[in-house]
Amino acid sequence: MRGLRGLWRLWLPYVVALVLTGIAVTLIAFKFVVWGYKLEYLLPEKGYQLTVEMHFWEGEEGLRIATWLPVNDVRQRVDRLSFENQGIPPHLERTESGTRVVWEGVPLRSSGKISYTVVVRMRGLRYRLPDSLPVDAYSSYQVAMLSEYLRSTEVIQVGHPVIQALHDSLLALMGDTSDVLLRIRGFYEYVLGLENRPFKGTTDAVTAALLGEASCNGKSRLLVALLRRSGIPARLVGGIILTGGRKRTAHQWVEVFIQGVWVPVDPTNGHFAYLPENYLKLYAGDQPLFSFKRGLGFRYEFVIGVVRLPNRFFARHLTTHPLNAYRAWRAFQEAGIPLSLLTVVLMLPVGAFVISVFRNVVGLQTFGTFLPALIAAASVTTGLVYGLLGFLAVITVVSLLYYPLERWHISHNPRMSILMVAVVSALLLSGWLAYRLEVMAISYLALFPVAVLTITAERMAQTILEEGIGKALWVTVQTALVIVVVYEIMTLRVLQSFFLAMPELYLVLVSAGLVLGRWTGVRLLEYWRFRHLMRHM
Repeated sequence: MRGLRGLWRLWLPYVVALVLTGIAVTLIAFKFVVWGYKLEYLLPEKGYQLTVEMHFWEGEEGLRIATWLPVNDVRQRVDRLSFENQGIPPHLERTESGTRVVWEGVPLRSSGKISYTVVVRMRGLRYRLPDSLPVDAYSSYQVAMLSEYLRSTEVIQVGHPVIQALHDSLLALMGDTSDVLLRIRGFYEYVLGLENRPFKGTTDAVTAALLGEASCNGKSRLLVALLRRSGIPARLVGGIILTGGRKRTAHQWVEVFIQGVWVPVDPTNGHFAYLPENYLKLYAGDQPLFSFKRGLGFRYEFVIGVVRLPNRFFARHLTTHPLNAYRAWRAFQEAGIPLSLLTVVLMLPVGAFVISVFRNVVGLQTFGTFLPALIAAASVTTGLVYGLLGFLAVITVVSLLYYPLERWHISHNPRMSILMVAVVSALLLSGWLAYRLEVMAISYLALFPVAVLTITAERMAQTILEEGIGKALWVTVQTALVIVVVYEIMTLRVLQSFFLAMPELYLVLVSAGLVLGRWTGVRLLEYWRFRHLMRHM
């Protein structure tokens, strides 16, 4: 009997793990087979993150800077928007051209940086055009309503003799001029054939026609002038082509009004009735991208990156079914708590399990059992680089403070309270550095778990005293490595979506923990450590 009881105790964790895994697999299969879950709904979508940085200096009479926010239309949808300012809250102006954001007032300093960061969902879109469109397709009502997009301006000189002569010669080459689409295509192909030349400043339509070369704004103005000369409503559009990295180049293209729809045409890069997914539209009309007060020093830059976003059909699909974390998601939204915090909470058990694998199977040592998971969770807000630098800086400073406290024989509890003051002071200092360096991500270091950092710093100092600085540095390197791996795993959109849609995966995590807890084998690093001895066995 004792033997059976011992055998039962030995195998009970594995039996429980098997049962929990079976329950999880059954629930997941039920959701896919009965409720119609689809794998593509759980996979993240591609998105773009754009930060528009505007640096200013030497402003004597206050600050006024204005620029445009991305529009929302069938091609693109703003997912998140945030601002960074110098004590001047931005205000939005809704216009026919788009939404303009304006900073106006007296900044905290005479020079600095303001910016906005936007995350956008985008897709390429090809427009279907009719086979033909007669010249009289535009009714008198449409012409009256769209008169703004038919008139001449200082830089789109519709009635200028150069534009008129070019227009008439192109019509003669086309032959059949009764079809509006043929006219649009003919004008487009002519302007597309002109040489691209990156001129600075503004190039008007006449200059582009005379030179036979122009930048995107000159070629677009020339195409608009030719179209308007033919009675076809057309307008300029401004935006940014989103390619990764930093850049200072914006872009302009054309939209043509065809059967109630503004159809895009880019005579610079060769897109007709089509726009790629990385064309971000900011405004419509012949507008400057930036405007600022005269006498103000100004420089701008775009910072562009690709991000992964929750599938747009994800929440819509989960609404109809109860066995998921959607209700918690909705509660976080209604409470005004960022949804990123919910995903961090959901992924903490995953991070803790990864740490267990590193410690129990690989054999790495870390300061604190689950400190890497907590630091990785805090780094979701700060970014991995600033999170690691903040972690290393704080524990180094506090560890140095440990020496005099130990030498003065300060007892444990008062010593911990003093070290905690040092940790809080270091985190507050990060806020000051964020202000001075204009890197607001550093200020989020204040979200780090203060008590855990204090205990970790004390353990590092004890390790230095008892085992030497070499050992302490080696454990610090291992801790940083685990933080990096845990961070990358916790921020995987695929895993976040799976745990939101199928919380029963936690049963699989518990099962894996039960099996891992019975691990009695040699750790992987021990194979390397004792490799010479094992060769002779």
